[in-house]
Amino acid sequence: MVETYPVLLYPAPAGLEMK
Repeated sequence: MVETYPVLLYPAPAGLEMK
């Protein structure tokens, strides 16, 4: 689940990857 929802643990880098 960590890999599926990295936003919970790393919202900073996850936001950049999502964009």
